[in-house]
Amino acid sequence: MKKKLQLGCGKDKYSDYLNVDICPEYNPDLVWDLEKFPYPFKDNTFEEVIGSHIIEHFIEPRIIMDEIWRVSKHEAEVILYTPHWSHWAAYADITHKKFMTPATFKNYITYEGKFEVDNIGYSSGKAGGFREVFFFGLSILYNIIPTTIVENFLCKIIPIPELYFKLKVVKEGRMKTAQHKDCSDEETYEMLKTNKDKDLMSAEEWKKSRIEYLNKHRTF
Repeated sequence: MKKKLQLGCGKDKYSDYLNVDICPEYNPDLVWDLEKFPYPFKDNTFEEVIGSHIIEHFIEPRIIMDEIWRVSKHEAEVILYTPHWSHWAAYADITHKKFMTPATFKNYITYEGKFEVDNIGYSSGKAGGFREVFFFGLSILYNIIPTTIVENFLCKIIPIPELYFKLKVVKEGRMKTAQHKDCSDEETYEMLKTNKDKDLMSAEEWKKSRIEYLNKHRTF
């Protein structure tokens, strides 16, 4: 199997990558719905994973990021492109569910500890013609200006089409840096059993509601 993976390849297939897309008409190496988990790859398979304009289609991007982490080797390179929140293209597709800033993955990485940031920056996208040349020059300018100035002021005047995230997978010696702890269902159930607040559900009421919620929002 090839050691490089492209998720959501569309028409842009690369010969040295395993190209995955939901649309069979693009003739990818593998036809697969990226919202169907887990992906049919073994743990620690790929040395590089790329994806263009896929992450914004997920209500919960951590799900696909966790799956990318799982199928990647330690120190694998992950490169993702996504529309920048300031550009009209981010809102033009009704299937887009999340809008990204340079801080998006910095915050995710801080909490999960599964990736290191190699580089985060602005990109011209594939506008074509003069627009692509213009946005290429604009991206160079925005990439040398402090991010806070771009995000708070400049991109509201002249929006930038695209963001890119270059990340490195961390598996060996990984430590979670999060300061919070998510309670398991069992821990929540036990906590509610001892709770005397009448405004909260009883343990049994919560357990029933939790099962109904999981059945309703099941992703695979």
